[in-house]
Amino acid sequence: MGVLRSLYSRVSQRVWSTLHFRVGSRGQVRTNKGFKPTAFPHLGAALFFARMSKGLTRDSVEKFVRLNVSEAQRQEIKNWPGSVVRCIENGACIPSRELQSRLEQVVGVPLTRRKKRAGNRRL
Repeated sequence: MGVLRSLYSRVSQRVWSTLHFRVGSRGQVRTNKGFKPTAFPHLGAALFFARMSKGLTRDSVEKFVRLNVSEAQRQEIKNWPGSVVRCIENGACIPSRELQSRLEQVVGVPLTRRKKRAGNRRL
């Protein structure tokens, strides 16, 4: 019985691999392959693209950010007009370093390019 089952699974895998159509193309940019935050005009555009390609709603990202920032950041966010994520995506507000790190944590990709230290190079 075990041999028959393994034979069936091998055959079905081969059939599936020949009939299965790839969704999207290999050249399609996603956040987990070839994502470059420098390709976007501002941080908000990169955040919007990363959020949409991961399928996250604006409210879920905002809720996570509001719950995981310090009290001082919460007071600063209250002064921003409307939604925090919408304000950043429109380019009207620039997030602090702490807020940016929380957004990166939710979305799962770096939203800005980090400069590498020049002292670590080997000659």
